[in-house]
Amino acid sequence: MKQEIDLDSVRKRVGAALKYFGVDDQLSVEMIESWFKTTKNPIECFRNIMEKLKPSTMKEASSALILLQQLWNLTPLPELRNRSPKEIYMLGKEFGVPVNDFGLRDIDVLDVNLVKDFNIFIDYVEKYDVKLTEIGNICLRDLKNINSMLSVKVEWERFLGNRVYRVRSENELPYILTLDTIARSINLVKEQKRRLIPTLTMKKFNELSFVEKYGVLLEAYVNSVNWEFLHPTYGSNETSVAEIMQDNFDAVALLLLRMHKKVARGWLKVDAIVAQVADFLGLGTTDKADVVSGVLGWEVKKLIMDLFTLFDLVEIEQHKDEWGLEQPIAIRLNRKGARVLTVFARRAVNSI
Repeated sequence: MKQEIDLDSVRKRVGAALKYFGVDDQLSVEMIESWFKTTKNPIECFRNIMEKLKPSTMKEASSALILLQQLWNLTPLPELRNRSPKEIYMLGKEFGVPVNDFGLRDIDVLDVNLVKDFNIFIDYVEKYDVKLTEIGNICLRDLKNINSMLSVKVEWERFLGNRVYRVRSENELPYILTLDTIARSINLVKEQKRRLIPTLTMKKFNELSFVEKYGVLLEAYVNSVNWEFLHPTYGSNETSVAEIMQDNFDAVALLLLRMHKKVARGWLKVDAIVAQVADFLGLGTTDKADVVSGVLGWEVKKLIMDLFTLFDLVEIEQHKDEWGLEQPIAIRLNRKGARVLTVFARRAVNSI
């Protein structure tokens, strides 16, 4: 069995290598680790160290570089909240998405309802016997209990005239369905014998900071959750608007950032966003003969606004429509929104 490499053993080997290259009077393991913790460019740091080592053969150079990479991977770094790059990588494998704080702080996300409610949801699954229906939905009793605890609730019963309309399934609760879907997608819960039960990965998620949880949920929502499942399209066999939007989200983020920088005081008309995104993705030319006019724009608008509101990325200007319902007419990116879209936009640029 291959032995696990630990930090102490690597530190000893690096120390021995410094003696071998005759630079132990100039360099120490502690100095190298200090450079790792302050550098913004590890490759440049590696290059500077290798110049001091002056290896005489390719084998020496290769062995020294491997040791430095091992030390880097195992060294706790401030920007990773004193976790090592290896720890972050392993956590990412557990969740299936990167552990990313998006350059934010805990204070930036403490008031985001989604993170608070997600913690409530997974805590409920840990504490109670959550039963599932035949199709894998959470049963009504548990749905009602969860709904009563959340920051974002729905009316369980609505009275229209002489009729009472009650929630009949999880599919009628898009917010709880989103929490449930994210939890399953990052391996925090699983189905077992018609029950929803916690996995061992949940403990690792609970140990994350608040902002790291926010980042994992955002990465999962954008890259792991199936948008078509959360936002089913209107009866078409073609690729749905949700699929197209999700597959091209990094590029859409770049487009939105560019639009944001061009407008006065940062306010963007929602209709203008929808029109430009639809045009950019070629949705306006999609042949959907069985879809009524305007549905494409409505779907784009819902996908964008759901993401923005779930993760509190924008300020919203609203007005009441003819039925008295509040509708967004303009948005402005807040600090979180600008940072989040910048991260996704960089990915779009790097993929070109």
